[in-house]
Amino acid sequence: MRLPMTVGEGATRPGPGVAGLALAVQFVCLLDFMAVLPLGADLARALGFPAARAGALSLAYTAGSVLAGLVALGRLDRHARRPALVACLAGFALATFASACSNGFGGLLAARALTGLCAGPSMALAMAVLIDHTPPQARGRAIGRAMTAFPLAVVLGVPASLEAARWGDWRTPLLVLTALAATVTLLAWRVTPPGAAPADTAVSARTLMARPAVRLACALQGAAAFSTFLVVPQYSAWLLLNLGFPRDRLGLLYTAGGVGALLAVRGLGALADRIGAARAALIGSGGFVAGLVVFGAQAAGWPAWAVLPPFVALMAGNAARNVCLGAATSHVPSPRERAGFMSLQGLAQDAGMGLAAGAGCLLLGEDAAGRLTGALPLAALAGAIALLLPWWMTRLPRPA
Repeated sequence: MRLPMTVGEGATRPGPGVAGLALAVQFVCLLDFMAVLPLGADLARALGFPAARAGALSLAYTAGSVLAGLVALGRLDRHARRPALVACLAGFALATFASACSNGFGGLLAARALTGLCAGPSMALAMAVLIDHTPPQARGRAIGRAMTAFPLAVVLGVPASLEAARWGDWRTPLLVLTALAATVTLLAWRVTPPGAAPADTAVSARTLMARPAVRLACALQGAAAFSTFLVVPQYSAWLLLNLGFPRDRLGLLYTAGGVGALLAVRGLGALADRIGAARAALIGSGGFVAGLVVFGAQAAGWPAWAVLPPFVALMAGNAARNVCLGAATSHVPSPRERAGFMSLQGLAQDAGMGLAAGAGCLLLGEDAAGRLTGALPLAALAGAIALLLPWWMTRLPRPA
């Protein structure tokens, strides 16, 4: 079946329903992943496993997402958008509920893998629906709006999850996320046009990966995710266990970081249009690296309250760098290649996140006092990669 509103066939600007659906799906999927990261210490206490193993939960989620992407890359386009999206979102809601019902580390690990298995295709399908109904000249703005899901998840979702866990227990935010995912599933059924499917000119992954520019763009996406998730899953545990940061202030800290990310996304995105994406990304990478100094704070004897500026710098710098990277790679695919290209970018991002989580599991440990060890080498590697990325971005072909 051919969608009548594909590229070059009279597609108009996306309506609030389609645009809102893309944002909602990105938001709930990102929040489901991110909300578990700062709960590592709470989960470890409740389920009786070492806090250093919390990174395995991120690894399971991303491994599931990578597997789903590999399986679905050549198959999702054979089905109408609406039933495929609704099925993936329904599975995502059920897997989140299974996470909340887990009674041990093994069960939670399996549930997180299932959640990632459903989240990856859900996000790809939602973006495909948005792209299907957006003309080429408006896609950058539409995708940019959908990308605000990340800072919104940080500003609104993560602090709310932390507070919900403090008022109830670690299961509370997952139960709330289950209800939110079920609501988004109903929204997808109502908003997604029936029978919506891609054009007949879909390009295979093999054809895309044969191009050096596509391979470089995927490598950049994977490297950016790798550097980020070397440190993000460990950040809150390090603050709580090593620096004695107050648990009841963690939500406020993430709120401040999310506000910084929102401002940085707007500011660096506009700056990238003026001075170039690579130069703007260098500023974002500088902020990200500045945020890594907390991993040396224990040795330096910093007070816990002094982590606020570095944390905001890390969150803002990471979000800004991602926007610049998106701007730099947005011109790599042609319109008919865009959906396949975005799927490959998602796979590269998931692979980078999974490798980072695996590295964390291998290098992190705990001392006799329950403090994390081994985080400083992870931070040093993340900082080195972050500083190399802007130079690496200059090797991308420039738009004609």
